[in-house]
Amino acid sequence: MSVILPSSIRDERTIALNDIHKNRLKALPLEKLTVRDYDKVDAKALPVLIEEKQIQDFVTGTMSETMIRRLLKEADNLRRLTGTPAAVKRALETIGIAGVLTEWWQMSPKGEKGTFKIEALVNENLVPISQPVFSPERVKEAYRLIDAAKRLSQHYILTAGSLHKASVSVGASFFSAQRLTARGNLINTGG
Repeated sequence: MSVILPSSIRDERTIALNDIHKNRLKALPLEKLTVRDYDKVDAKALPVLIEEKQIQDFVTGTMSETMIRRLLKEADNLRRLTGTPAAVKRALETIGIAGVLTEWWQMSPKGEKGTFKIEALVNENLVPISQPVFSPERVKEAYRLIDAAKRLSQHYILTAGSLHKASVSVGASFFSAQRLTARGNLINTGG
């Protein structure tokens, strides 16, 4: 490593002072100063970041820390897209809800001009296990996000539900010279 100090001030005292500064810097918890990594930033900084990113309209008091961190990551996109269907969908996705949005002109028969229907389907559990996946608080959060992301002149109807992904396994076995009857019921839940 090259020394950039001029020889006129490169003495024992300057070198000792430089070492002290290096050691002090190494001792500082610099990861706490990282506020742009929303997954790692200290939870105490979240309220300030919410204000800085101007997403107060999107945040409710019942949101989990995970939801708030996701909103912070999406803040720039949400602000840029506000007033569009994409903003509504993205806002809902941050709290684990898939939004299926149908605008008035896509409805059959056509809906009232300037309205839309949104089917909010919880597809990810971001609340503690002890709480229900779709609670009244979660519905309020969905309303808050939609209101913050939509155009002010728009009105909507919200339908809430849950979306579950599951796989079906089928197995069979055959025996020669024996008769085998398999019975069972298959129930389609419409998903």
